[in-house]
Amino acid sequence: MALACTGAITPLAAVVRKPKSKCSPCSGAFWVPRVPCQVHQIPANANKGRSSLNANQVQTFLPVTGSAASVGSQKLVTGTRQRAGRSRVDSLLGSPIRSKLTSQSRFIWFQSGKLVMRILVVGAGALGGYFGGCLLRAGRNVTFMVRAERAAQMAREGVRVIGKRGDFAVAAPTVLAAELHETFDLIVVAVKAYSFDEVVEQFAPAVGPSSSIVPILNGIRHIDRLVARFGADRVLGGMAQISATLDAEGRVVVLFPIAELVFGELGGGVNERTTTLSGGLGDAGFTARLSDVVMQDMWEKWIDVSTIAGITCLMRASIGDIIAAQDGQSAILRIFAENCAVGTAAGFAPRQKFIDEEMPYLTQAGSPLKASMLRDIERGAATEGDHILGDLLARARNLGVSTPILELAHKHVSAYEANRARAKGLAS
Repeated sequence: MALACTGAITPLAAVVRKPKSKCSPCSGAFWVPRVPCQVHQIPANANKGRSSLNANQVQTFLPVTGSAASVGSQKLVTGTRQRAGRSRVDSLLGSPIRSKLTSQSRFIWFQSGKLVMRILVVGAGALGGYFGGCLLRAGRNVTFMVRAERAAQMAREGVRVIGKRGDFAVAAPTVLAAELHETFDLIVVAVKAYSFDEVVEQFAPAVGPSSSIVPILNGIRHIDRLVARFGADRVLGGMAQISATLDAEGRVVVLFPIAELVFGELGGGVNERTTTLSGGLGDAGFTARLSDVVMQDMWEKWIDVSTIAGITCLMRASIGDIIAAQDGQSAILRIFAENCAVGTAAGFAPRQKFIDEEMPYLTQAGSPLKASMLRDIERGAATEGDHILGDLLARARNLGVSTPILELAHKHVSAYEANRARAKGLAS
């Protein structure tokens, strides 16, 4: 049965009940729980599962249903207009793969005769939700590993993004840690530092011999942990340049228009692996930048974050309000100089381009800029103070670099955490 394309979107499950269901526009390869048009024909029995398909029926798509509990249980993947070979499709639809995938809320994306990169995003907060949501919207094979409460919310509402880069919502396949048994090609770790040690063991079953792990946490300490657990050959450097938060409704709120995901080999340079990843992450609605000096980039990002987090948390104020105070700008520049000195002593002296680009953010009168760490404090949440400020302070001490303002900022956040823990203990 071929369906007429009338331009709107309807879940695939509606095909049998409503033969005239409106369907989605065709745009190359994409994952969507939608109805295809006549160009991407689908057999009438395709909604009953993989076992009803054969190689003659599979043309430009390979539907593979996932967990019935996930939004992704109504799935369709369309690819380029090209017939797949019978042997290739038979191997994909064979019982070994089928039996392994039925318990997973993910699928195989078949395009141009090749299996395309399977991506696991660990966490669906502001960073994971935004970048993973953009990748899903662009048709990539993405599954989110999340907690049960977040999985239930995403099953109802998908990933919702609002703010400075436009609004969109997309259905999002999820998997719980206990249900994670298959490996993925790319694992993007996008959790807060205080959850990191826990999730490392949770996503470990997803790491195979050829998997690549790209963490986008701030700081450096997590890199050592990943290398020790999985080996240096599976770990890449990574970072995100975006200002976003998760609101009370679970929506990703983008606060500034910049959105960049940076990744690269820890030892520097560019190779076939990172070039392949670049292709898989590109053209997804954000800048995916392959860096040949990713550790330098990560250190500069760490200097930036620790400066803004340190001074805004210490003063409990935005950059603009700190500048308005007597000698406030001097305090901002002093902690920036301290952090730059730590990077230099560690072998990652900030480049002049970075310093030139940083200055306007640190000296703009009236700027509303404040660190996400301060927003965490303002809402009484846990912070990444030890991971961002504490680790930098420890490295400064080991390197013999004096950082009095950084040290005071770390004490301030540590005191907040101690008070929060005490209050939480009393409440329980």
